[in-house]
Amino acid sequence: MKKSHLVPLFLIFSLLIGCNNTPNSESAEIIHLDIASGLKTKKHLLLSEIVDSIEYIKLETNKDCVLPRAYRVFGQKYLVFASRTPAKVLLFSRQGEFIRQIGNAGQGPGEYSQPNHVDLSPDEDKIVIVDGRSDSAIEYDINGNHLQTYKPLASIHQEVYYLDQETLVYIPSRPYSDSLNCPRLMALNLETKEEKPLYTIDFKFANERNGIYIDPNFIRSSTGLLFKASLGDTCYQINKDLSLIPKFSIDVGENTAPAYKVRMEDYHYDHVGYTFDLPNHILIIGSYGERFHQVFDKRTDEYYTLPAIKKCKGSGGYSYGIINDLDGLSPFWPFYTLYSRDNSFMEVHQIVDLEEWCATDCFTDSELITEKYRTQLRTLVEQSDIYDNPIIRICHLK
Repeated sequence: MKKSHLVPLFLIFSLLIGCNNTPNSESAEIIHLDIASGLKTKKHLLLSEIVDSIEYIKLETNKDCVLPRAYRVFGQKYLVFASRTPAKVLLFSRQGEFIRQIGNAGQGPGEYSQPNHVDLSPDEDKIVIVDGRSDSAIEYDINGNHLQTYKPLASIHQEVYYLDQETLVYIPSRPYSDSLNCPRLMALNLETKEEKPLYTIDFKFANERNGIYIDPNFIRSSTGLLFKASLGDTCYQINKDLSLIPKFSIDVGENTAPAYKVRMEDYHYDHVGYTFDLPNHILIIGSYGERFHQVFDKRTDEYYTLPAIKKCKGSGGYSYGIINDLDGLSPFWPFYTLYSRDNSFMEVHQIVDLEEWCATDCFTDSELITEKYRTQLRTLVEQSDIYDNPIIRICHLK
């Protein structure tokens, strides 16, 4: 494994499985990763290796802003939470004060009944909500005024992100039959309402019941918004001019799935799931005979696989993750629920979960490089009631 030199994109295209994509035609230096080589070295990753500092935010709690588990985004000024049950979108300040509800639940103009996703514009003056029931993108200003509702030509899979103030990008829902040149990444201009496919594939559908899909995914990174196609091996940066620039590619060998749906009992194909591009590291989760969690250090070209954690495991007893040597919370791995922005990532921690963890030896006896954050966290938990809104942890990356 090594960093590549300048590689013509036709070589990159040959790596893609069944794709007719339209990335930028210029050559670019990308990082090539071979899953098999990364499996040769086992090593733990410490949180202090990727995180420079931690910020805690205690959300205000009152009858108007009781927050169930929800999708969330954050900016320099605001925190936004979207809940499906009950259907509501809540706006808080970066300091945790409740400001207002955005829009209302319902099926009328400018209303939503199933907010699946939410994003905050780069200038933090607009919010877009994906309503799963109407399959629409609903835009509001930061004061909660409805600006527009747009139903895209292609059904929205789930996530919609602002690429800039006037452009949304989204992953369309998968088709239910074989499809040539099927769009898997779309851009929508909110001013002109023009839609443009940025990435297409030749989609092969498998009809087995009780199957699972391997989905495309977006990645917020320090350099912007990245996209990786399902069953594809290359991660692209989406530029504001709507070009796609390859950032890194991943070789998973020959045992890859022949279709975008496979039976549960046949789910033995090697693949890469979610990837996260951090300033100095790339984090990868996937399957290569069995599930793996890998880390590539961009500074040293070191590439390794995380070993199983024997004691003080992660949430739900998960055996893999980044060892927390900063504030004593459990190890974690950034799955799709993680939201990153502005060179930071955000987590939501329920008070009841924090109380349980802070009472364990794993919290009180863990070896940390500083007591600062453990003390801050313990104080916040002691001052909270189990019915309070959650505590937000924002980790600022190195």
